[in-house]
This record gives sequence, structure tokens and C-alpha cells, in this order.
Amino acid sequence: MKRALILCVALFRLPLLASPIPDFPFVNVTGASDIEVAPDTATITFTVLEYNEDPGEATATVNSSLRAITDEVITLGVEASSLTADDFEKRAIRIQTENNQPLEIKGYEVSREVRIKIEKIENYTAVVQVIMKKENVGSISSYFDTTRREEIELELVGKSCAEAKKKALVLSKGVGVDLGGVFAVSDTDFSSFGGEFGFGYGGGGMLLGGAGRSDAPVFVPATIKLYASVSVLYRLGSEGVAKD
Repeated sequence: MKRALILCVALFRLPLLASPIPDFPFVNVTGASDIEVAPDTATITFTVLEYNEDPGEATATVNSSLRAITDEVITLGVEASSLTADDFEKRAIRIQTENNQPLEIKGYEVSREVRIKIEKIENYTAVVQVIMKKENVGSISSYFDTTRREEIELELVGKSCAEAKKKALVLSKGVGVDLGGVFAVSDTDFSSFGGEFGFGYGGGGMLLGGAGRSDAPVFVPATIKLYASVSVLYRLGSEGVAKD
């Protein structure tokens, strides 16, 4: 009886374990394409932080620094609406006491993450230099992009599909069968790599060429790379033969 029960359970599980592979001959191919373009926008992200025994004082200092940065970058042509900030974060700094007593709070670190969208790339260097000169700013990073991203992505998808079809035709001819129509196609996420730069925060200051240097070189990359890939599943056989 026990053996019969195990057999029944196994039979009921078969449909769940079955792989959703098409029940006809097919070939699965991928195509990819990329292009390097000059960036024309940037987003700078950084954190304003302050430590103080009084959390109210720390918060006031963060607010003061953020106002100063905002005023300066606006004079450089950045719109006020291009600045966004997250809510405040407060972290208690504790010290170990003797005799395993509860940890004593020494003070508080208050921080706020800020983002500045640079619509005119020529303003980027001046804005970063303003931020780097502030003593209580860290975790600075920049993300570069292009306003033509959507247009370029469409072109890259078309090229990737063409490359995938070319591969499928070569494979089908190699095994002596016709290439059928498309059964399924999917695209992976677009990604931009090589367009992100980080300026590490070393506790005592920003690290870019030298710790704490506000005169370190800040530059815009000449190009960023946009990339797209697709995966296509073609039928193999005479039905719905694909045209070259």
C-alpha cells in the first residue's frame, strides 16, 4: 500500500516537473549590439552627514550645508527642481562600557542623501567641485546618460534581432533544415556601463586622486556604452520558413 501511495504521488507530480520545452524542432539564438555615445546629462548623488552629541544640532548642520550647496549650484545654472533629497536618517553612536553594562550613547550621526540632475553637461564639473569642497559631504557618485537613450535603444534592438536571425540561419543551414518562423522573442534589460564613477568616502574626506582634495580633477567621460540583447526561438522545418 505504501508503494502504491508513493507511485501515485510521483505520477501527480510529473506535470509539475515537466519542462515547458516546445514539442517541435527549434533553435534558440541570442543577438546583441552596443554603441558608445557622448553623454549629455548627469545625475550626481551624495550624502550630507554630521555627528553631534545633540541630534538637533546635527540636523541643523545638515540643513545648513544643504542650503549652502543648493544656493551655490543654482547660481551655476541648475534648476531648483533638479535637486531632490531623501528623508533624514539618524544613527546613534554607542560606546562600550565597563562590566558589560548597556552600551552608552556617545552621540548621533544625522545624514541625508541628495541627488542633483545636471541637464547641461557643461555644468557638471563646476557643480561637483562645489560639492567636494564641503567638509561634511561624502559618498559622491555620478551617473552619466544621454537624452537620446530611447531612440538609440530602439536601434540597438533592431540590430540585435537581425544578428539573432543571422545566427539562426547559419545554424539551420549547418544541419540541413529550413529555418521556420519566430515562436518566441524576449529582450533583456538595457544597461549602461562604463558611465558611472564613484568618489569613495574615507571617513576623513572624499577620495579622488588624494584624500580630502577639493582641487582634484573632475571630468566627464568622453563616451558611455549603451547595450541591448535579445533571445529568439525559431521553429525548424518547412512550416513558416523565414526569409533571408
